[in-house]
Amino acid sequence: MKNSMLILLLIVIFISCKKNDPQSVIHPAVINDSIDVNSDHIVDFVIRQTEIHTDDVPSSAGSIINSIDPINGNLVLYRDPVGYLFMGLNDTIKKQDNNNKVWFEYEADIIHINRIYDSWDPYWTVMSETFPPYFLAFKLISNGQEEIGWLQLEFDLETGAVSIIKGVITNSDNLIIQI
Repeated sequence: MKNSMLILLLIVIFISCKKNDPQSVIHPAVINDSIDVNSDHIVDFVIRQTEIHTDDVPSSAGSIINSIDPINGNLVLYRDPVGYLFMGLNDTIKKQDNNNKVWFEYEADIIHINRIYDSWDPYWTVMSETFPPYFLAFKLISNGQEEIGWLQLEFDLETGAVSIIKGVITNSDNLIIQI
């Protein structure tokens, strides 16, 4: 009986201990397609929609692409030839040396829809080789300080709408994606 009580007490103590973990769960504000990841009232990313089409008249084909564009010196993690949505659960984001991955300042194309003449595809396509959940790794740069993090994204395949489900940010050198 004493051993059972001791084990139960140790479990309660272990569960109740706080982690000294510098990462924070974030709830980015999306206002007018602008994203403030760290709630400092400075826009970090912008959700953009771009339409491209062929030059022939009338245009015989085209696409609409939704992307997340880092601004103010911020970056998104890219892996060639896969693109931006390649991270999965338990993957590690590193401030430096990301093994065949590059921090880019370019907009991250994340979902698109195509057309041939006036006929649009019935659904939008997520630009990823992975399956949900989708994660976008980012690096915020402010006043010489770097923070890394990830956004969990969700897509409406009928409308192309992009939703941010959750995010995490840290000033550590490495961050493991866990939800």
